[in-house]
Amino acid sequence: MLRGGDPYRIEPLRTCEHAFGLAASEPAWAATPFCLPPYTAALLAPFAVLDPQLGRTLWFLLIVLATCVTGIALAKILNRSAFAVTLVLAPTVGLLNLHYGETVPFAITAVALAALAVQRRAPVTAALAAAAALLEPAIGLPAVVGMFVLVPKTRGMLLVFAGILGAFSVVAFGFARNLEYLVAFLPAHEAAELLARDQYSLTHLAFLAGASPQLAARLGSMSYVLAIATGVISARRVGTRMSLPALFVLLPVGVSMLGGPFVHDVEIAAALPAALLLARDSWLARCTVAFLAVDWTEALRRAVVPVVGAAAGAALLFVKGKPQHRMLYVLVAAVTVLGLHALLPQSPSYVSIIRGQPEPAISAHALTPVAWGWRIRLDASLNRVALADQLRKVPTWFALALLPLALSPFALRGRELRQAYPLRRSPVPSTLRTVELAPRRVRGRAQRGTRAHGKGSSEAAGASGASALRSGEPDSTS
Repeated sequence: MLRGGDPYRIEPLRTCEHAFGLAASEPAWAATPFCLPPYTAALLAPFAVLDPQLGRTLWFLLIVLATCVTGIALAKILNRSAFAVTLVLAPTVGLLNLHYGETVPFAITAVALAALAVQRRAPVTAALAAAAALLEPAIGLPAVVGMFVLVPKTRGMLLVFAGILGAFSVVAFGFARNLEYLVAFLPAHEAAELLARDQYSLTHLAFLAGASPQLAARLGSMSYVLAIATGVISARRVGTRMSLPALFVLLPVGVSMLGGPFVHDVEIAAALPAALLLARDSWLARCTVAFLAVDWTEALRRAVVPVVGAAAGAALLFVKGKPQHRMLYVLVAAVTVLGLHALLPQSPSYVSIIRGQPEPAISAHALTPVAWGWRIRLDASLNRVALADQLRKVPTWFALALLPLALSPFALRGRELRQAYPLRRSPVPSTLRTVELAPRRVRGRAQRGTRAHGKGSSEAAGASGASALRSGEPDSTS
């Protein structure tokens, strides 16, 4: 990028990647696509001038910092412990993305800061943070749409910041390369991932069910639009009823993770902040948090510590009472989740034999999804989708489907139900309320006084009525 190369072409990206070494099953002709927008590539360019080890260490530290900042922002909205919130976020937002070195935690941090700014009625800060979340468009776009529709004061600044981001992208890479990314690269990358084992998208499922690549892509795109619309509608209803305008930003992001044309497990972690806010008042949302806070594709022995940590954070957030009650909650929650994890079938292990196969004829100037698609088709460890793989995704899909229903009447109890769905009672006259709330001795005196003066009052009312009839005016005492 610093030398004017195209990051969406096989060369020079392949040469740069292979300079750091090949993975165990990676052939010499392969290239892993850089699938983020041009403006994100320009923002990441300074890391290219750093020493590789220094850049890797700095990147990991930034991911840890982003996870902590997300926890602090959500804790301020919830008025809860930042340490407890961070414990819940750590397994998926932190550890999973740390393993792959993703940019997802930074987009989640930006979304959380935007939600905090909306909660505090700071429209300029909210718009700036939402624009920063577009670092990962799949996460930032639902947040921007929700804010634009439901927070009118941010619309002008959102348009300004979006314009600045677009201008920066064009200046950094040129109009032709930005157009190439939108028109050529994104459809090619979506088609290359149709068989990928780690896909959670509706496009992937539709293709496995027998749909053509074109139909699967259309279904995925339509579901993404429908999910964002559902999230915005749910956020308007729930956020207004529960006095949580932060949900105007977070809930569209969470709901949009279900379906869509291109969704990985690292991105699904973006649904967890919305579930945490809803879990303040809903037992169903707490179940959603339990499912979303777990990496279900991880081996059981490596999932124990993260699950126990997340359960401890949830206990600190939602369980009131003695420490013994919280310890019991941690024990029950951890045993339940780990028990379900153990019951799920283990994903089979596939041995990659891609290096022994003939090299496909791929132009060095082709788009990187071409090489990536060939690698997925030839590598059994990437394209073999067994039933066990799909069953391990079910808890995540189930949690995402529950998210819009987390504040339905059946999910609330007691004070939360009365607050979200108040009963409509007929108004009670103030005199009756006074009599009911007055002490018995005072009520007795008032009743005796009423009987003593009843006759005189009736006579006065009669005289007033007669006078009104004579004058043709209504009687104000009747």
